[in-house]
Amino acid sequence: MIATEGDAVRFTASIVDFVRRLRGVGVAVSPAQSADLLSALQLVDVLSRNDVYAACRCLLVKRHDDLPVFDMVFAMFWRSP
Repeated sequence: MIATEGDAVRFTASIVDFVRRLRGVGVAVSPAQSADLLSALQLVDVLSRNDVYAACRCLLVKRHDDLPVFDMVFAMFWRSP
């Protein structure tokens, strides 16, 4: 769960940036998929990298060929600082 409204805004901005990066490397992500992901992330533990990964992968990847690219972008984007 996200603690404050500011945290929610920052997390949403991070998701939007992540989706832009996926699109930038050729993964087709629709606005509807992005909206569905934001809704789904309200139902998972966003502090769990595995839960966020599973939700993102399930809702954003539609082509099997995009899986390796998704995994690479996710690993780079969501790495620990």
